[in-house]
Order: sequence, then C-alpha cells, then structure tokens
Amino acid sequence: LAAMTSQVHALGEFIPAGSRSAGMGDAYVGLAAGGEGVFWNPGSVAMGRRISAMVGYDRPFGLSEFDTVSGASALRIGVVGIGLQYQGMQASALMETTSGLVLGLRVNAVGTGLRFRSVQAQVSGRAPRQWVVADLSVLIVSSTGVQVGLVGHNVTGKKVGVLGQGGMGGLGVTWGTTTIALDVQKEAGTPTGSAFGIEFRPSEIGRIRFGVGGHPERLTMGLGVRKSGAEFDYGISYHTVLGLSHRMSISFTR
Repeated sequence: LAAMTSQVHALGEFIPAGSRSAGMGDAYVGLAAGGEGVFWNPGSVAMGRRISAMVGYDRPFGLSEFDTVSGASALRIGVVGIGLQYQGMQASALMETTSGLVLGLRVNAVGTGLRFRSVQAQVSGRAPRQWVVADLSVLIVSSTGVQVGLVGHNVTGKKVGVLGQGGMGGLGVTWGTTTIALDVQKEAGTPTGSAFGIEFRPSEIGRIRFGVGGHPERLTMGLGVRKSGAEFDYGISYHTVLGLSHRMSISFTR
C-alpha cells in the first residue's frame, strides 16, 4: 500500500490535498490560497481573505482502500495568519494521519510560513510510529498577477536534498479570466517531478481546469462552481500506470 501511495506525487514527504490543485495537475505552490492553500504553502495563511476553510475527500486509483479525508482552516488578522490542517488515511494494512499547525507573517507582498506537522503511521501488526517535523515557505504575490512560492519540507531532517528532505517551487500567472501554474518538486534520492496547470473562468461562478505532470506521469482535469464565498471543486487524475484518482472538496472564504 505504501508503495502505491508514494506514486501519487513526486514527494513522499507531501501528499496533495484539495480539488482545485487536482484539476491543474497538482501545480499549486505559487497559487496557494484559502483552506486548500494551507496544505500547499504555509505562507498563504498570511495572505488573501480573513477567514477560510476546506474539507476534502480523495479516492486514489479508484480504490476505497486508500480513501483519504482532509480538512484545513486559516484565520488572518492583519499581517499575521494562523492555520490548522488534518489529513488521514486508514487502510486494512496501513494507517497514516497528519496534523499541522501553521503560523504566517506578511511583509508587504511577501508571506512567510512555518508549519509544525505531527505524522503518525502504523502498519498492521506493528507498533505505531510518530514524527514531528517543520516546514518553511515563502509566497510572493505581486500586483501584476504573478505569484511565486517556495516550500521546504522537513527542513530539520537529517536527509539532505532540495530545501531539506523535500522542496517545491511554483509560479502562477493570472490575467483576466485565465490562470496558469507551473511547479517543480524534488525529494532527496528521487527524480525531479513537475506539473503544469491552467484554469479558465468563463463566468462568475464557473471554473474549468486542465493539467499535466511528470514523475509520476499524469493528465488531469477539473471543474469548480463558486457562489457567495463558497466553492465546490472536483478533480480527476489519470495515472499512466495506476489509473484514475478522484478528489472532491468544499471550501469557504470570507
């Protein structure tokens, strides 16, 4: 089971969450916003709306054995933000949960974030194990519609790779009703992954998304409906070896 779940994303240190990102090929480090952004870039809690929340459901490869639930919330007061996140999967042979506390600070157009994560895992027949790790991030949001994000996972770990054990960098560009995103992901000892996504907003309430990624190779698409600060999103990903994965989420911002 663990070997299969590690194929979802280039970073074993990071399991993606949220459906806007799913539809855009999991290119979301530079675009991170709202409750979904808490997972992707901790610095996002100091940017954007004052209150945000998200709950999500993920079925990788169409297998109920891997069903994953996630939830996150963020509160911004002035230039300071705080966020909470949870992600959990329980299969017959493997249980894994991650809980996190995020602290963010904005200085002009730059949001910085520090996240503490408690990761618990248990393989059937063995004693559970727990780790506490720290992540660092930066999110830059310009007035021209360009956003840049950098995230380092487990920066205090013993393994040495890009930005610690794992790192991601992302660029997002918005003009008019179109947004494009490009991410690069790397974990020590694994090949570099990449993702590209595009979102079209043909109306005030509708969103259409497409994406592509490498390591693992995948094609994605998604739809979103937004009304009065609430949004429902659905994303589907086709893995070249393991088949279809589905992600659904409901989010709220105010």
